[in-house]
Amino acid sequence: MTDMNLEIIDLSREGTGVARADGKVIFVPYTVPGDRVRVEVVRDEGRYAEAQVIEILEKSPARISPRCRVFGECGGCTLQHLPYERQWELKKKGVLHALTRTQVSFEDVPVREFPAADEYSYRNRIQLRKRGNEIGFFRKRSRELVAIERCEIALEPLNERLAEISRAPESGESIVPAAGAEIKMELDYRPEVGVRVAINQPHAAFGFRQVNDAQNEQMRSWVASAFEGCGGHLFDLFGGNGNLSQPLLSQFESVDVVDLTVPSVSPDPRMKFYRSEVLPWLKDRARDFKRGHSPRREKLAYAIVDPPREGLRTTSNGILEALGQLQVDRFVLISCDIDSYARDVSRVLKSGWKLREIALFDFFPQTPHVESAAVFVRVK
Repeated sequence: MTDMNLEIIDLSREGTGVARADGKVIFVPYTVPGDRVRVEVVRDEGRYAEAQVIEILEKSPARISPRCRVFGECGGCTLQHLPYERQWELKKKGVLHALTRTQVSFEDVPVREFPAADEYSYRNRIQLRKRGNEIGFFRKRSRELVAIERCEIALEPLNERLAEISRAPESGESIVPAAGAEIKMELDYRPEVGVRVAINQPHAAFGFRQVNDAQNEQMRSWVASAFEGCGGHLFDLFGGNGNLSQPLLSQFESVDVVDLTVPSVSPDPRMKFYRSEVLPWLKDRARDFKRGHSPRREKLAYAIVDPPREGLRTTSNGILEALGQLQVDRFVLISCDIDSYARDVSRVLKSGWKLREIALFDFFPQTPHVESAAVFVRVK
């Protein structure tokens, strides 16, 4: 492949360096504007190309030293060379640009920002692989193992446990794979129980929850503020274990949590869990409500809508129609994918709802991921 010298002039939404040469855009990971680099083009798509750094010829003043010793090798963090303030601005700009691209007008809509208080040491759960005496993460787009001694974005109790496992042959607490085998390890930390280790178990073996506890509390508080003064019934759609609706039990008379994976036991008699696809369940409730079979007929209802990464997609029209039939007066939409979020916000507005507030949360510093949310009210 072709080698060339480039000057990085911009950053993509994902934080990848952008340069121009021979009339095309070239994306160079792990670079910042102002870097002069020698690169190798590894993929040429005609209008654009992707390259990897061979040598940094001149460092940009905007570049900082990454904390992780395997940054750039491990397939996890991609932004440790950027100051955190720049990371957050990049994420915010990416969300707002995506909304503009889908013709969403938010000129007079408040945008609440919740950047992370902790740039590092925030993850309460990590997944690792162990081969022989090496423990680590996969290289990006590869099954090649990058050995680590610690993970800088993991909470310290997880790193302490990782060190114990790495010393296992000496301590007598050995997790040893068979010859040539690979072990999947998930380390999970909760203050009330400490660190637990799951071996070769499905993802989130100890129950799914957000990996950033501090930011999760920020989101829970913001959701509560979105329903301040509300009461009656709450639908928590795609709600899992009711993470976002549990703090609202004191103000709502009843809460229905609907998802494909839900707990078998409810923490409160006012909260009911339903294991179901959201759209058919919601249609059934709307039909019962219309026929007068619902005990909540005279009450306004509210909703939290937190779909998976792909967003509402083909279910959006049906879900929005059902929310209207159920007299939902206000709902919160949450998304972990920028493009899905922008598409869903656009669809909701075209269905006649009013955008009241936007909120952005950084659950994953040192990566391009961002959680986006919005409050919608019914137009009366």
